[in-house]
Amino acid sequence: MNMDQIRNVVKSARKTCASQVGASKELLDNASQKGEFPPDPKLQCYFKCVLILSKAMKNDQLRPEVMKTQAELMLTNDLSERIKVTIDKCFPSITSSDSCEAAWQFAKCYYETDSSIVTSAKSEHGFNKYLQAQSPDVMEKCLKESKLEAEKDKLLTDETSVDPEKLACFMACTLKENGSLVNGEIKFDVLSELIKKLLPNKEDRTSERLEIIQNCLPEGTGSNDCEKIGNIIKCVQIKLKEKGF
Repeated sequence: MNMDQIRNVVKSARKTCASQVGASKELLDNASQKGEFPPDPKLQCYFKCVLILSKAMKNDQLRPEVMKTQAELMLTNDLSERIKVTIDKCFPSITSSDSCEAAWQFAKCYYETDSSIVTSAKSEHGFNKYLQAQSPDVMEKCLKESKLEAEKDKLLTDETSVDPEKLACFMACTLKENGSLVNGEIKFDVLSELIKKLLPNKEDRTSERLEIIQNCLPEGTGSNDCEKIGNIIKCVQIKLKEKGF
């Protein structure tokens, strides 16, 4: 299972459980994006619901071994090992006998221990699609050029967790490879066609993404391609967040 599939599973579970327990979008966003875990009964039971759907809880009991097995089956070795370490740390920290509160305690510890694991399924959809479209040869070349080989898992799960300068160089490399960056300039028509192919569905909000990218192109100044692309990325990330992506 790739990260896009995992993200779809999480999205489905969130929709189901939010509706079931009556948890608001703001409450869930604050937890997953800001690490805010108030002892709200709805939030607590939301996590219980998610754990049950993922088979990580059964008969009101957490099942750490099931979580570890799922991680091994679905994720890369480095990421699954990080998850197993987090599980081993957080499972013993549960003190409540109430199943909702116990699930909440586990989720809170999970986030505090390694928040990038929690946000892995929240990595920006468009960026994730772009990464998946890269050939193995391009990925290998650009990871090496940007010195991101050791941070490959972070890049694949949460691009905001890697060094922004390295991310900029990685993106510059891939854009050169697909013909979207030539002689230090973004060829928007080439990039636009590529993005339209990667994000063909209405829910992808492709036209909005392209408008944001085009509006951010003037920010692409600097002494080299990495700096230019880095400044564009900063602008795009801010605009995407403002638009609720």
